[in-house]
Amino acid sequence: MRLARPLACLAALLSAGCVGSSPERPLAFLPTPDDAGPQALWQVDPTQQTMSSRWYLEVAGEPLTVALTADLTGAHVGGTATAADGAVDVVDHASWDATTGLLDFRRVGAGYWQWVHARAVEGVLTGRVSYSTTSASPPAAVADYGNHVIGWNDYYFSRDLVPRVFDLSVDGRSARLRLDRDASGAFVGRFKVYADDESGIAAEEVEDDVAVSAWDGHQLSFVRSSPTVTQRFDATVDGRTIFGTMQSSEAEAPLPFDGVRAELVAYGLSPRDAVARADWQLHTRRQLAHLMMADNPAPLSLSVDRHPFTVPSDGGDLAPGRDDDADDWPADYAVDELQVQATLPNPYGGAPLGRALHGFVTTPAGDAPAGGWPALIVLNGHDGSALATLDPDDPMYWYGDAWARRGYVVLALDVGHRPLADRQALYRNYVNGDSPDDGNGTHPAIAAAGLDSDWVEDGERAWDVERAVDYLLTLANIDGSRIAVTGLSLGGEIASVAGALDARLAAVIPAGFVPDLTVMAGHGNHPCWRWLAGDPLDWLSVSDLHALIAPRPLVVETGAADVEFSAFRPPFVDGKEVVRRSRAAYADAPSQLALYLHDGGHEYRFGDVTVTDGAAPSYLTVPTTDGPRAPGDLSWATDGSTVNLGETLAEALAGFLP
Repeated sequence: MRLARPLACLAALLSAGCVGSSPERPLAFLPTPDDAGPQALWQVDPTQQTMSSRWYLEVAGEPLTVALTADLTGAHVGGTATAADGAVDVVDHASWDATTGLLDFRRVGAGYWQWVHARAVEGVLTGRVSYSTTSASPPAAVADYGNHVIGWNDYYFSRDLVPRVFDLSVDGRSARLRLDRDASGAFVGRFKVYADDESGIAAEEVEDDVAVSAWDGHQLSFVRSSPTVTQRFDATVDGRTIFGTMQSSEAEAPLPFDGVRAELVAYGLSPRDAVARADWQLHTRRQLAHLMMADNPAPLSLSVDRHPFTVPSDGGDLAPGRDDDADDWPADYAVDELQVQATLPNPYGGAPLGRALHGFVTTPAGDAPAGGWPALIVLNGHDGSALATLDPDDPMYWYGDAWARRGYVVLALDVGHRPLADRQALYRNYVNGDSPDDGNGTHPAIAAAGLDSDWVEDGERAWDVERAVDYLLTLANIDGSRIAVTGLSLGGEIASVAGALDARLAAVIPAGFVPDLTVMAGHGNHPCWRWLAGDPLDWLSVSDLHALIAPRPLVVETGAADVEFSAFRPPFVDGKEVVRRSRAAYADAPSQLALYLHDGGHEYRFGDVTVTDGAAPSYLTVPTTDGPRAPGDLSWATDGSTVNLGETLAEALAGFLP
């Protein structure tokens, strides 16, 4: 059976009861195609024969608003830099290259000079910063550029009214406001309180729809209603900031609120046609590659050492929580260990950069079918390893073995953490790696000599998955059109990121990862998903990763008792809200997206055997309701009832990869 058929029936079932669904440049960067020209990043004033540009930056961790002006050739650039406290410094020695997107400038501070050298791709600026208190000239040594700059161009990201996302502070509460247009052209919105000053994320509320009465890019009015209270918001938007008042039916006087732009690359709340979706995906992948992966360079070289390996056995016992019916699927496959060495171009000159990968690959017994075997890249989570996924008795990560038993070529790839020196500003555990005895030690950052990394950890991890795809495509017994990726927890996170950025992956199955990132950020989860420079919450949500996967098959697993990411009860509310937003990108292929809501916790499920009795299949179960039943309904999100699709995860993937 194929998942499309049960989901189509489910869609029909729900339709009756649900609503909505310079100067010197001592550094060099590798150019990539983008639309970073003046038409995208500069606003032209033909009467004055000038153009202007405003950038919202984080420079060495300091928020900075940089306003620039230039003549129509892009020369004679100058301007100001305004700090968070309102102090204004002069910007001079500035230059802009519309061909490469390179922006250089000097900030004249109080007793120091600050040199910024960065490049814009699709309105996103990243680069390096150097300070000097002794010289007004830019340093010549690459190592002197020891800090980062990251930010965005106001003109580029303000060209369209929607989608827009704002992070708000309202009466001691933190909330996200999302705006878009529906099919009729009317503005729509959603509002989620995710924390407050007193209780933190314990104050999380269900996301609700709001009625938008006015929005022109500068003035915004909307109403948030519930059975007990009505709140009217009137706001002014200026660049990245929003401010205004909220009048509640429970209070006499209006209360002030303010906030900033967030989720800059958001797909939005409403469907787009296939052409518009593909265009958004093209631009967004470039932006995320620039932010997370130093523009995702292809490897200069890739060498693989492959040799037979015997998975250690403790007697053949199976993990007690397995629900893949392993007894009926013998482990009839061979295992090889992989040591992969890759080199990357050095954007600052000098010797190429290096990256080492480690994992295992399985080969089913017998001859490959016509066209080759399907393949699955399998990723471990925290404290795990590629080897653990092939251990039939591993309590969490046994699923690599399960897929190998089903006749897939499984490439199990180590996922882990950087050495302490490469990320100590974020976290200080995993000093020796996640599971060094199994080969999953630390993963040194991709960095040029004398500098810290321009990459974020999830970008490096996704790059590793891309190299796994590269390797699988070299194997004659693999069907390159049937390569999927899956993982649990951190592995589910990287499966989502890699699936979003690499369209060669034909299907994506993240398990135990469908959080609202604003809630997750305050829940005490491990911060290895964070960025050393910049904040991922400013740029995207998990829904946007799903939108980048669309319309390829996506099965998101979460447990009804999984309390890993939220203190809200029931804990699956965030997952239902995230997937509701993701469905906008799957409007033309609703059967390709499933939220597999099982009865377990933070675990991987196949749905082939009921865990409690080891007999009857439990099958994939999806929420009975995936949106409000009527305007104002919030109970849909806490409704844990499910519909049984009558097929296992293995049967579903086999249908997606025929």
